[in-house]
Amino acid sequence: MITKYQILGSDYVGVFATANDKYAIIGNDLPRSVENIIRDILEINDVFKLSIDGSDFVGIFVSSNENGILIPDLINDYELEILKEQIKNNDLNVEVMHTKLNALRNNILANDKIAIINPEFNKEEEKKISDVLGVETIRLAIGGYNTTGANNIITNKGIVINTLANDNEISKINNYFKNIVASTANLGSTSIGLSVIANSKGMIIGKRTSGYEISRIAEALDLQ
Repeated sequence: MITKYQILGSDYVGVFATANDKYAIIGNDLPRSVENIIRDILEINDVFKLSIDGSDFVGIFVSSNENGILIPDLINDYELEILKEQIKNNDLNVEVMHTKLNALRNNILANDKIAIINPEFNKEEEKKISDVLGVETIRLAIGGYNTTGANNIITNKGIVINTLANDNEISKINNYFKNIVASTANLGSTSIGLSVIANSKGMIIGKRTSGYEISRIAEALDLQ
């Protein structure tokens, strides 16, 4: 399913949540309506609530997939314990990551098999990303953006890249994805990763997004 939506008046819905085929993580103080629409559209049962140093912008800070959750060291002990209590019945790796690139989801574009990461991560950080998420990692800027998670979209079914990607970048991505679609969202924004909450079953996208942009993104992610 696909729906256009705003969260707290913002079309950048991906700032407030991140999701995969197994669960979603949303800002702790978001209204119940957000939780309900994520359950409905993305067809998932588990929705975990979290804040990072008091911020509801978990879609910027938290990188996750069905294997694990990476959290920046901005999180305080109380918030971390709340998360661990919520996920205690799930077999998930949870790791607090110490890095200057602490907006982790902005800098990591991950599904359950691969992560395209900001080239500025050091080797130790890259290994931690690979180990916790259980994925192969690729260092690559896309469209000149090192913030691969903020400016691109990925699920287990497909990938959408921003419209500034060049032929060399597309060629490298082609080694892993055959159907690569370039698109904007929210009427021309290249911050497409921040405009969407998506998994293999559905997509929640900013209200300003045009029908053409939705069709491009839906095609890549194999959504109806």
